[in-house]
Amino acid sequence: MEIELKWIDTEEPLFEKVKTHRWINLLQPLGMPFDYIEGPNDRHPNSFHLVALRDDKVVGSCSLISVEGSDRAKFYQMSVKKEFRGKGIGKKILLEVISTLKEKKKIKTKNKLFEKKINVLFCNGIQFAIGFYERLNFKKVGEVFVQGGYEHYKMEYDLNL
Repeated sequence: MEIELKWIDTEEPLFEKVKTHRWINLLQPLGMPFDYIEGPNDRHPNSFHLVALRDDKVVGSCSLISVEGSDRAKFYQMSVKKEFRGKGIGKKILLEVISTLKEKKKIKTKNKLFEKKINVLFCNGIQFAIGFYERLNFKKVGEVFVQGGYEHYKMEYDLNL
């Protein structure tokens, strides 16, 4: 199965398809309100979105934001279309994020360029995905917390290892 990964920003037409994908494959199944379709950080100057495409259709996505004044970046709202789960697409997306940051590659989209040195990648991992993150060498940090009605752990990946 051929999957293309593409970095985009919110000014590109493909972002509207990413928002629809998020709603159908992540937010709606979790019972989140429709207004979560666009996250508060999506249009931040330090945010980018990685899209997995098959035959020009969105089958997965993940958003990334660099935390201002630090060497940390957060990925959020990672999702894979239901019929493509278990086929390695989520892993491919996350490994591309890790590789891009670890190798200090530039993230270039139509309208933005990102070149900042990042040492720690993190997320708020929902309970049922913790094993997935741990298999990719993310570590739990701190205690369980509730976000959006679901238990989460902060998960961190040291990009210097």
